[in-house]
Amino acid sequence: MLSLRIRPKGGDLGTSKWWGGAMGLLVAMVGSGCVSIEPNLGYCSNVNGDEFCDQRNADQQLFCVLATSACIGEHLSPEQRNNAEFDGCVATQPPDDCYSPCGGQLSAQESGVVCGGGGRSSGSSTGEEASSGSTTGGRGSTTMMVGTADGPGSTTAVDRGSSGSTDTGGAASSSGTAGDSETGPVDPCAGEPCNEVQLAMFDCVVLGFDGGTVSCSQDCAAIVTSECFVCGDGVLERNRGEQCDGVDFGGVSCQTEGYDGGVLACTPECMVDESGCHDCDGMALDPGEVCDGVHTGGVTCATAGFIEGTVGCAANCSAFVFDDCSLCGNGVREASEVCDGLDFGAEDCATQVPGTVGQLSCDVDCDGIDSSNCCVAAGGACLVDGECCQPLTCELVGGGPMGAMSCQAGL
Repeated sequence: MLSLRIRPKGGDLGTSKWWGGAMGLLVAMVGSGCVSIEPNLGYCSNVNGDEFCDQRNADQQLFCVLATSACIGEHLSPEQRNNAEFDGCVATQPPDDCYSPCGGQLSAQESGVVCGGGGRSSGSSTGEEASSGSTTGGRGSTTMMVGTADGPGSTTAVDRGSSGSTDTGGAASSSGTAGDSETGPVDPCAGEPCNEVQLAMFDCVVLGFDGGTVSCSQDCAAIVTSECFVCGDGVLERNRGEQCDGVDFGGVSCQTEGYDGGVLACTPECMVDESGCHDCDGMALDPGEVCDGVHTGGVTCATAGFIEGTVGCAANCSAFVFDDCSLCGNGVREASEVCDGLDFGAEDCATQVPGTVGQLSCDVDCDGIDSSNCCVAAGGACLVDGECCQPLTCELVGGGPMGAMSCQAGL
């Protein structure tokens, strides 16, 4: 992975938007979703590692941090990471996988490399040699492919071998190029300005996006950012890896995900958070539920301001149901009450028992009307004495075929 500068494909350095960083890179974003790459030789692991640090900081013994996203994030301070001029040299030696004593964008861990065999560079390279890439030590011949400022397609092969020679041109030395069949699958863009090494370094996050996937253009000359996305703009981009964005879940809800209720949340990374969803199974009061069956979390009709009754729960556990709660006894018919005190609504003896008069009464639970005090007034039809209002009695009036029973005061 190289510490590089990036300019927009065909862009103008004077007008492009740039970001500086400790990786020795400058990033230009362009509307086409492509960026092109140039090498930056102002960072230690791109040159000759500790030798570079010694030359720039003669009064200190500093160590070169490998220019990868992980190493930079772990071993440089925020100030160093945000300083475009920082050279990558630190006072504390990093672990081997993040330590680049020899430069060449290789870690000390790779092939057990230590410059001159001592953990720091042996000092056998001069300033001129550092710029050309010549070193001494038991490293063997390794070719590093980088893009050059001459434009897409131009490469420089830097041979860090015993001869100390540097060959500049469009082809690389065959002894260790990226994509060597002995080292793994061939990178079709090996040696080009955009290749697997750069893609691993310049992911969407490094380039200022929140996520997604970068790729190389067909000619391997530019990093394509069209599949990167910005989380938080309120626009759901599923094709770029977002599951949600703000309040846009694309029609997905707790119910579509198999829950009985609840509310989805969207994380800062635009991933769906289902922790607010719940199943309404009546077994227990779960996070996100207002109630669940008889589990009301201590809420009763009395705590809700009623006199009596039983609190219910909505089918999706999202709300209490007070239909069975009442204020029975306050003289006002409310909610599910049939009556309360003398409040019977539109009901009276005549509607309850046609042909009668009198006073209705209300059951103690306000759930029923008692018409036992209703009676037939004088002159009203009756069959037995008990139907007549006291002291009336049920008598035959008229006699003969035309006679009829009615409530009378006494004959």
